[in-house]
Amino acid sequence: MIGNNPVVSFSEVSKKIDRFQLEHISFSVERGTITSLVGANGAGKTSIFQLLLGILHPDRGSISLFGKENNQQKKEACFAFVPEHPIGYEMLTSKEIAAFYANWYASWDQQQFEKRLRDYEIEDNKAFHHLSQGNQKKLAFILALASNPSLLILDEPTNGLDVFSKKQMLEDIATFMQTEDNTVFLATHQMDEVKKLVDFLIVLHKGKLIGKLEKDQLLYEWRKVYVPAVPEKLKACKDTIVLDKHHQFFITKHFSRAKTMLMEKKVPLIKAESLELDDILSLLLSKNNRLLESTHAPK
Repeated sequence: MIGNNPVVSFSEVSKKIDRFQLEHISFSVERGTITSLVGANGAGKTSIFQLLLGILHPDRGSISLFGKENNQQKKEACFAFVPEHPIGYEMLTSKEIAAFYANWYASWDQQQFEKRLRDYEIEDNKAFHHLSQGNQKKLAFILALASNPSLLILDEPTNGLDVFSKKQMLEDIATFMQTEDNTVFLATHQMDEVKKLVDFLIVLHKGKLIGKLEKDQLLYEWRKVYVPAVPEKLKACKDTIVLDKHHQFFITKHFSRAKTMLMEKKVPLIKAESLELDDILSLLLSKNNRLLESTHAPK
């Protein structure tokens, strides 16, 4: 349940990779939630996955998975990772890969695997490198689900899939989350998927953590507000962007607070429009946006 010990925890993690630097990254992924890494290309999402999986090691800070430091043996911790570009299976058929997974995962479900192969229309006797890229990704996802993990780690899971396969994958993720305490940690550029599925967003920008934000609260609080005139107090507020030269509307990241300030100044609120999630993130990640400076990053 949410609020229990976190499944994933980063504490003051820094890592230099060539010219790229992850700096003082701290966040947690709570049990029973879907949490997404978001940010532009080069923000550090892949590096965070590599650190979590032990492919990279932090220069400073600590990382834990299921409450254990990531340099400890993790085989007993049931998680499955689906990379953006699955590799390593090239000459094996789906059946042969499944046999390897069955040996590795004590919770392997062969019946589920065979059913999903049929559902996703993947041939079980064709070598992996002869499958299309979309089918390679679908197979990697099917293998992960059939392992019956409690933590599913997904890197751009629907990238490159056709609309029908994407819909099926999202439905399967939702079904996976119906099991109590199952957790999904993913990275995606697909904001429609984030809006449908995700509970929390971990926003990254050029190796820095902008914040861990609750999606529903983000969508509620960020509003475009129309007024006869924007009060000076609101213009000066760090939560506010005034976009109209006539100062008849503004964007706020704290709608509740803005409403109170308008009431105090007896300024009528004409209309308040919700923002799309990708617009909110664009504003958060804008280099010149002072809202960036006032965003907090809860653990």
